[in-house]
Amino acid sequence: MELFILSKLANEVNLKIKIINAEIETCMVSDIFKF
Repeated sequence: MELFILSKLANEVNLKIKIINAEIETCMVSDIFKF
């Protein structure tokens, strides 16, 4: 049971990291196209 909760938490953390990385990449791309 605890393993299930831990893996669920890990999945949520991974999702948040992916979303943050995508946002950073989007910001970098938009900065490049400003020139």
